[in-house]
Amino acid sequence: TAQISISSMNFVMGFVTLLGMQIMLSIEETADFAREAIEWCRLFPPFVLGEALIDISVNYLTNEILGSGKDIWHWEVVGRPLQFLAMEAVVYFTILLVLESDKVGALRGALARLYVQLLEKLVDDGDASPTPIAARSYRLGNAHGGVEETKAGAADADDEIDEDVLAEEMEVATASARDFSVYLRGLSKTYAGSLAGVVRHQLGAPLRWARSAKRAPAPEVLKRAVRGVGLGVRRGEVFGLLGINGAGKTTTLSVLTNDVVRTSGAAAVCGFDVDDQGEVRKRVGYCPQIDPIFELMTARETLAFYGRIKGLDPDSVGAAVESILELLDLTLYADMIARSYSGGNKRKLSLGVALIGDPEVLFLDEPSTGMDPGARRSMWSCIEALSRRRKITIILTTHSMEECEALCTRIGIMVGGRLRCLGSSQHLKQRFLHAYEVEFRIEEAAGAPGGAFERFLAARLGPGARVVERHSPHCRVSLPGTAMPLGRIFEAIEAHQEEAGVLEYSVSQGTLEQVFMGFAKRQREERGQVAGVVYEDDDVGESE
Repeated sequence: TAQISISSMNFVMGFVTLLGMQIMLSIEETADFAREAIEWCRLFPPFVLGEALIDISVNYLTNEILGSGKDIWHWEVVGRPLQFLAMEAVVYFTILLVLESDKVGALRGALARLYVQLLEKLVDDGDASPTPIAARSYRLGNAHGGVEETKAGAADADDEIDEDVLAEEMEVATASARDFSVYLRGLSKTYAGSLAGVVRHQLGAPLRWARSAKRAPAPEVLKRAVRGVGLGVRRGEVFGLLGINGAGKTTTLSVLTNDVVRTSGAAAVCGFDVDDQGEVRKRVGYCPQIDPIFELMTARETLAFYGRIKGLDPDSVGAAVESILELLDLTLYADMIARSYSGGNKRKLSLGVALIGDPEVLFLDEPSTGMDPGARRSMWSCIEALSRRRKITIILTTHSMEECEALCTRIGIMVGGRLRCLGSSQHLKQRFLHAYEVEFRIEEAAGAPGGAFERFLAARLGPGARVVERHSPHCRVSLPGTAMPLGRIFEAIEAHQEEAGVLEYSVSQGTLEQVFMGFAKRQREERGQVAGVVYEDDDVGESE
């Protein structure tokens, strides 16, 4: 972390280097070199401070023992170190302000994009970012209404684009950023590896102009976290962003908060480009997954602290803090230090930090983590009120399907950095789930491959019945809506329950979690498979 890095540098320059210079000064062969090196070491404040302390000690002992010490303010005692420290404070603080300025930030972003483009030219991993929406052409996909990209280079099934996602991309491409609270058009983010990784890759494959076959992928060189996402979220909407680890959710939020510089595409908040951080920060509140609170500060102090950082007037901070404490039901704990809070109250305080300053857009990353069911529903009510009454736009990332269904007006599922489906919870379930899901608890012997249970499925529930998830002795089977009526399903199971080795069963409609797990099968990065999910070719997102 930054704190460890700074502490390590201070230790090296303020102790190790200083000690080494003093030893070298005492050796005749290295004394001249040490005197030259010290002049350069004085560019580092920790070294200057340590040198001053040594000079003060030496001068004190010289004065006490020999009676010939110099005045403490003499140039060779603390006069020179004080002057160096004063000049370095001004110079380094000025450099910091310049580096943190928007123009230098934009320059860093441009250089980062240029570096990525250079690596993409050097390394051909067969996985280039998607073509911008305006340059694409499409044709209708398979039976579930997908739309397949037909541009050159669209090589595999993962290039298939859902019709709802395509419609969203087209709307965003033809609209203005000011029409949306959150606006993403062709957003891509590629993390570039080190030059050493590029060299290793180049040495492990023939030169680009001399090769005869396609070079193997080089994940250590380029990591494409977000690939051509197009999305518009309007004022007052609660949008749920779902995806397993490595899908690109956190990177997308990081781009919107400008913690991460985008590689290509457009990203805007309330009509302002995310690079315009002065305007964006006034309008955004962010509740990260890790609580941004100080354990020795009270809730009241924490909210006041962040309120002043957000630019609130000192006279109005108190009223804003009291309003948030009341809204989040934290008044009773307002003057207790945060260390004593339960996990749920810490999450509430984190939400309060995001709300300070009346933001127009809220980014919530797992907001109800660690809460008991009662506190969770209380937070849901608060989030719903913020959206409905204050018309605050909310982007929610969570792994709780229940939370998504309770709060979100629209939901998007990301897989491999791309938005794979989009719509309300009910819309997604109708499009991507089979009509019925049957949960079985079966005998161990009957559940063996080719056993009585598999023969029962094929013979009695029809050829469309298939196992989609198995955690022995539990098994989940999906049935197409055209396979048989609901009554026939119960009749078939009841009539053959004993011979099939079925101990218990239940029939239900699909859930949002099953939609999510179906798309999770497509995730190639971070991990190969989702435990317990049965994988088949081309089985994600199908419906009859």
